[in-house]
Amino acid sequence: MRTSAASPGGGAWPATILIIDDHEIARAACRALLQTEGIDVIGETTAGDHAIAAANALRPDMALVDVTPETDTGFDTARLLGALPHPGAGR
Repeated sequence: MRTSAASPGGGAWPATILIIDDHEIARAACRALLQTEGIDVIGETTAGDHAIAAANALRPDMALVDVTPETDTGFDTARLLGALPHPGAGR
């Protein structure tokens, strides 16, 4: 599998992505779509502490986080990911 792919605009997509969503079917759909574009999905998890642990262990270039207006879980997770010390986390 390729670790980076050309974007439609000519740039490069992030080399690795972590998918964070509380719904397994949504994670599977996102993974399938991203992989058809040659993007390396290195992991998937639910929001909260699981997401932070996965990001610390996997160190993805980018995290795709589901945010739902009804709860702050996704927004809180995104904020925590953005505060991680390693490059790429939450960006």
